[in-house]
Amino acid sequence: MKKELTNKKAIWNQERTIKLTPRYIDALKEVILAEIKMMQNNNLHMSKEDWTWGEVVIENLSCSSGLSWTFGGEEDKPDGMVGKARVIIK
Repeated sequence: MKKELTNKKAIWNQERTIKLTPRYIDALKEVILAEIKMMQNNNLHMSKEDWTWGEVVIENLSCSSGLSWTFGGEEDKPDGMVGKARVIIK
């Protein structure tokens, strides 16, 4: 089950979790917003409306694939998502 920052701890490995800092969460949101803006300005094959939101799911911070990024347009925006950027802890 996904939780949007209701539990600010993320998995580090099988035995440990680490507390996420507000600065880290804000930085992830800023990366999302920067990528949306960059793609709106440079993507020649898609319209700006195809880049209106993004999210990152934190799964396991001890591996390189521990962050999963998703972006899209209004028509495929996840239910319950408010704003342009969100961080979810799985």
